[in-house]
Amino acid sequence: MRPIKLVAALATIMAIAATSFVLFALSVFSSFEHSDGSQVFPDDIDTSASPSGVVALPEQVPPAYRGAFVNYTKVIAPNGKPIHILAQKNWTEAQIVKGRSVLEHILRDAPNSRFGKDKTNVANTIANTKGAMVFLNTEASFNTPEFEEFMRRNDFGGIQDLRANETPVEGTVDYLEHRTRDASFEEILHFVHDYGIKPALPDFQKQIEAASDAATARGFQGWPEDEPENHNNEYFAAVYDVYLDLWKRNPTLYEGQDMRGEVPAGTTHFGAYPLATNREELAANDPKGLAIINGFFQPFLTYIAELPESFSGTFSLREDGGFPYSYKASRLAYVRLHGDNPAKIIGNAYDNRFWGNAGDNEFDGGAGHDTTYFSGNFAEYSLTAAGERLTVRDNKLGRDGTDTLKNIEALQFADRTVPVPAD
Repeated sequence: MRPIKLVAALATIMAIAATSFVLFALSVFSSFEHSDGSQVFPDDIDTSASPSGVVALPEQVPPAYRGAFVNYTKVIAPNGKPIHILAQKNWTEAQIVKGRSVLEHILRDAPNSRFGKDKTNVANTIANTKGAMVFLNTEASFNTPEFEEFMRRNDFGGIQDLRANETPVEGTVDYLEHRTRDASFEEILHFVHDYGIKPALPDFQKQIEAASDAATARGFQGWPEDEPENHNNEYFAAVYDVYLDLWKRNPTLYEGQDMRGEVPAGTTHFGAYPLATNREELAANDPKGLAIINGFFQPFLTYIAELPESFSGTFSLREDGGFPYSYKASRLAYVRLHGDNPAKIIGNAYDNRFWGNAGDNEFDGGAGHDTTYFSGNFAEYSLTAAGERLTVRDNKLGRDGTDTLKNIEALQFADRTVPVPAD
């Protein structure tokens, strides 16, 4: 009888354990949901183990999110809360990093500007709203069952999309040949405008609306036509695109489709913005638009352009008709190489910052106070001056290679900054 009693007791214990597990599982799953049925997206996803800050969505994320997206990164607002970024499978890691960098740039303080000198409240407002950028594969992604379920069940307070086929990355063939129309600045600025600027900077919003109204009187065509309340959003982003010289030379692809011949001469955004095509024209033709940009942004892009390992050859930050990408690249200031391919980086009038790779590179800073960065301590390198050029050789093989510098004013090593003597 004792074996029978033991089996019965074990069966009872297993039944209780199974019931407890089901109750535990139900309680955990219910913790994913709000009372309205939306699923709770966690604010504590750890991205620190990833060198790029991009991770796969962890299992703790509810199914409504994991069904539509595969990767995740974030920007931390000054209040310590995350601004979320979710990406679908067609997004490369480099594209996700580019999108996050653009968001960080837009939220970065612009000293001496009227409204952008302290963007703390803008970033905190987005984070408090639980705002999220969603990086979709293509426009067709809107109509998938997975995305529709995400839209029904997410608990984000504000969402803005950006698509993989409108986000070229610096140094890729797409970028270098100036093929794809870059919409990352437009769409991410929409996000910051809607969920940060409008609630946090009402005086700035009034100035944007006034500039938009003035431009509309002179031919600007807001879109969508049946949403006039959003026309100032489109205007603000269109002017910033022009300020960045993204349309100084027209791209050839719009979300993968040939757009040649679709933009009337002297306009941008398929004819919707007819007042200027580049920064220089803004001053004469849309001074109110230029004023709102200067009131919120620095004159250059403040993120580091991360060139891919595959890149080799010359990357120019100076306008050069021989390089079709150089008009938009002229608004960059910071460039980092990866891998070990040799490359030449040509700087512009901003205070450039350059990071080399394991190859033998050339850096020409041009005007401005320019700095080249090295991985090791000063004592681990050999420096040789020859006229206007300085050669810096890394004595540790496979790290920084041998770089030739021209018009560089400072060398930043791991342990010190070394000024480069004037000729």
